[in-house]
Amino acid sequence: MKPKTMILMIVAVGCGLGASIMTSRLLADRRDKDQGEPTVPVLVTRARVTGWTEIKEPAKLFEIKEYPVSLAPKNPVGEYDKVKGKKLNKNLIEGYALDQSDLLDKTQQSIADSLLPGQRATAIKVNAQSLAGGFVLPGSRVDILLTSRANGKGQTRTILQHVLVMAVDAQAERNSETKHIIGNTVTVAATPQEAARLALAGSIGELMLQVKGSGDTVRIAPITVREEDLDKPLPTPAEKTEVARAEAPVVPTITLPPVDDRDPKDQPRVEAPKAEAPRVATVATVEPPQPVKKTRHVMKIQTGAAVEKHLFLLGEKDPDEDDGESTPAGKAGKDERPAPRPAAPGRVGPKAN
Repeated sequence: MKPKTMILMIVAVGCGLGASIMTSRLLADRRDKDQGEPTVPVLVTRARVTGWTEIKEPAKLFEIKEYPVSLAPKNPVGEYDKVKGKKLNKNLIEGYALDQSDLLDKTQQSIADSLLPGQRATAIKVNAQSLAGGFVLPGSRVDILLTSRANGKGQTRTILQHVLVMAVDAQAERNSETKHIIGNTVTVAATPQEAARLALAGSIGELMLQVKGSGDTVRIAPITVREEDLDKPLPTPAEKTEVARAEAPVVPTITLPPVDDRDPKDQPRVEAPKAEAPRVATVATVEPPQPVKKTRHVMKIQTGAAVEKHLFLLGEKDPDEDDGESTPAGKAGKDERPAPRPAAPGRVGPKAN
């Protein structure tokens, strides 16, 4: 082997030994540093988690692991309660350490994220008049009225009550600087039945929104006003109260016994009433009449060659005691064939052919 080749091999082996020694030192330093570094709890995904969906059972999707501070996320999430009911703004892979920035905040939420189960975001056309002068804001509760005309006569009636306004035009958030908004559309939260009613009402008349007070959650009976009602006097507050009382459901009152504040030891002992023995109803049973047992007898009377048969049934009424009607036994007991004449004297039996 040439000397030059030997030198290159020695240099290569020396470089490899030096690299391995440096690597082992670095790993040992890192291990010592990790053992002395404090840790923080972090939620780590057990499997792939889909974003934009509500987290109802976080313990099934995440597990808590201790991470060194240097390796943990910048704003780690380490408790299940902090993610319960929240949504993620992206899909997460298995083994992902959850950060606060991965949760969907209010600025990233859309109208669909604010809807309750069974609700639909429905937009209706409005103007400055129907918006109560622009004071219908996102988050307001309104009653919706419909004004329409049929056969030349107009009427106004309440079609929906206590409806949540989610957005006015494209503005879905209310801020302290905005006091009123004049828009062309209003988006409300409605059930499918309410959305269908709004669509029909918007096609046959004009809609008007009435802003309700922040603490007013009362729903009243729907109001319908026609043209002929405009000349009628409005009811006074006292009459309104009487009408409300008349329409209110009657709640039965229950009178409770007075409460005894004495010590239980001093209170008289009240024995529970003894339960009465159940009454047994006596039922009279009537046995049906037993049938009379009948015995059939046949009597033969032979006179020479003539034979007569007579049938007798014991238990039947005696034909001699009958009231004029012959019994079946009497009819069946006699031979309907005429009895043969008795043989002439000196003959015995019939004449032989």
